[in-house]
Amino acid sequence: MEIEPRIRILGYMVNRLIVFEKDKLYHIYNRGRNKQQLFFMHRDYERFLENLHKFQKSCPNIEIFAWCLIPNHFHFLLIEKSRDQDQDQDTYPKDTYPKAKQISKFMQKLQQAYAAFFNAKYGESVKKGLKGPVFEGRFKAKAVEDEDYLYHLRRYIEWNAVKHEMVDKPEEWLYSSYVPGPYCEESLPEDILFSDFEFEL
Repeated sequence: MEIEPRIRILGYMVNRLIVFEKDKLYHIYNRGRNKQQLFFMHRDYERFLENLHKFQKSCPNIEIFAWCLIPNHFHFLLIEKSRDQDQDQDTYPKDTYPKAKQISKFMQKLQQAYAAFFNAKYGESVKKGLKGPVFEGRFKAKAVEDEDYLYHLRRYIEWNAVKHEMVDKPEEWLYSSYVPGPYCEESLPEDILFSDFEFEL
């Protein structure tokens, strides 16, 4: 049995050798290689989100609770739910991955598809004709073990555009899951403003 080294940081369980478990929340994130910008215009964000919805259909157990796309990186808070034990495998839609680890498959397909789009569109102007990696290696993932940190993390993701001074209010950023509500903060919470999480990107 493979032993998985782990380090606990701020309510996370960090997996150096990632072995995803079903019915557990994970923070998934990545950035452009060498902090390269990933999204330059609305169509780029739109294409990434189109791919996201496409591959969610291929990985039907993936549920995304929070997300945000920033010009050079992205964040997801997601889970892979267990299949209904009474559900027959043959009822899965065509081209799905019932036996695979769906988080890994989902992220692999999502990054590969966007990288192909990015290279075709920006290979000459941004990367000087190079067709190398678009993302900073494989995506990064951390299991969320602490309920208090889960609350912090969701706010961190949905306020990320404000943290990076892209907008003044989270509802002004088009590329996140933020939805205004009666209990929303009116300004960037200090625990997010001074969070050192970004150094881990």
